[in-house]
Amino acid sequence: KQRGTKRTMRPPALQLQLLLLLLQCSPGHGQGKCGLLARSVSHDSSGATYCVCPHEAEEVSICNGLECKTGVSEKTHTAVQGYLSSCAACECRVLTPEQARVLTPVPWTTQGLYYHIHASKTGGTTFKILIEDIARKTGLSVCDADKLPFKIPNLFSDPDKLMASGCNVASAEGKMAYLNEQFKGQRPVLITFLRHPVLRTVSQWNHDKRYSKHDRLEEFDNITSMYKTLGDKTPTRLKNWYMFRYKEDNATVLETLQSFAFVGITDYYQTSLCLFYFTFQLHHLFENCQNTTTPRYNAACYHNNTGECEGKAFAKIDATPPEDPHAAMTKAIMAIPDEAYEAIWNETSEDLSLFHNMVNLFWQRVAVMEQLTRKLFADLPAKYRRGGRI
Repeated sequence: KQRGTKRTMRPPALQLQLLLLLLQCSPGHGQGKCGLLARSVSHDSSGATYCVCPHEAEEVSICNGLECKTGVSEKTHTAVQGYLSSCAACECRVLTPEQARVLTPVPWTTQGLYYHIHASKTGGTTFKILIEDIARKTGLSVCDADKLPFKIPNLFSDPDKLMASGCNVASAEGKMAYLNEQFKGQRPVLITFLRHPVLRTVSQWNHDKRYSKHDRLEEFDNITSMYKTLGDKTPTRLKNWYMFRYKEDNATVLETLQSFAFVGITDYYQTSLCLFYFTFQLHHLFENCQNTTTPRYNAACYHNNTGECEGKAFAKIDATPPEDPHAAMTKAIMAIPDEAYEAIWNETSEDLSLFHNMVNLFWQRVAVMEQLTRKLFADLPAKYRRGGRI
């Protein structure tokens, strides 16, 4: 129940810069040369020089000019990455078995089916708008997902129409327990975000207290009195919400989430977006992801006609991420009154255990991303950078 977050010391800014230069400019990575694992090939018509991974030639990975196209070999299923840096035209790197167990790249194609499961108050509205925009700009189609539950309980869309449409990207507040029913037995590539359960619950309480007309929440002055009065009748979304939303048969919730292609952490949103772009090989977005601000959106504005949020559905709010998300999360937790924190902690203990396990996996994936791209991510705790956790 300790509220403080144990912090690890980070190298000073100058040391980080020097480390980045050493990573990028290691021997053999001169400008215009292929990386150590690639061979140089001249294009027969344009004269441009390619860097081609030797494992499966062009169908695996061709890096050309300012763009790196990467993929997974159909013959050997070997994941291959190609990346640019200031010191190399292109370097192709094969994931080690240890790295592949932590993270495997997923192709983002018009043949894929991707499902963003939106858990409320985790920044899901912002990500829904982002992923749907990316889909449209990359030639993928967006699935028709209703904001409110579809007429069949627990489904967000007519499953027959959904699958017949051939759409690619679905973003909805669904449940894992109904995955097979919603997608008619086809398992999509799964994507979600998690937020610190105590902070998520506080946000959910504030939202429901203001907008919800159910569950008698308007009768209570604070969340502590609500827990004491309602007891077992407390709404599930104010208790172990993740355990409820991500539960499926024949697997623990942790096993289920570990099988997701991508699990972002709302509390580290900017780095999460970088990891998303990396995982799905969206290199044009990944290259400058740490310096690109992403607007946040508030879905509550959709139901609000009082002039707040300028009266716009999904209106933009603050677009500036915190400089130190570790410190920002600790500050937010410490701002919660002790009695309320204790009550929420008791009601979300299972979610907290799940969250901490997934944060560990998240940082392991960020470490793999850092190792392969040779870009430094300042949020990454030092113990993961040392390599002992991969």
